[in-house]
Amino acid sequence: MRYKVIGVDRQSGRDVEMTVDTDDHQAAEAQARPQMMVAEVVPVAEPVTYQTPQDEGLAALAAAATSPAQTHFVEVPDYGRIVAGAFVLRLLSGVAYACAAIILILLLVHLVDAARTRVQLPTLPMDSFFEALTIAGYLAGVTAYLMIGALLGLLSSLSLAVRDMARNSFRR
Repeated sequence: MRYKVIGVDRQSGRDVEMTVDTDDHQAAEAQARPQMMVAEVVPVAEPVTYQTPQDEGLAALAAAATSPAQTHFVEVPDYGRIVAGAFVLRLLSGVAYACAAIILILLLVHLVDAARTRVQLPTLPMDSFFEALTIAGYLAGVTAYLMIGALLGLLSSLSLAVRDMARNSFRR
């Protein structure tokens, strides 16, 4: 029987598939084990056999097309750029979160400084307006960087999910 063995090449570390003609599942895995770390062994459907005399030509053609082949590797595409892009997006997401934290700390420093100066000097109405505008600007910056960080983290996860879907669809 023919089996498709899926795994990782021992030398290159890349995903590979191997077609093996053996008697059982364990023999297919044993035959593939020297070249790869086996992840999965799947039986491949046998060709259809024809019983009627008029179909002998088709049977011969089908037998020739599905004759036992030598063991061969099918290389699964490398998705390294997707993983690298996801890493960069995750890194930028962390930078955005760090910027939000820095702006929040600056807001707290500003509020403490404003509270300290208010005790000493009376404020004019225009000073209160600019103070409120400054605080609103800090809060808007924190919110914007938190949203940017969340979106970049989402894009990072999404790119890895697309990579996994592509890898799984290639194997089938």
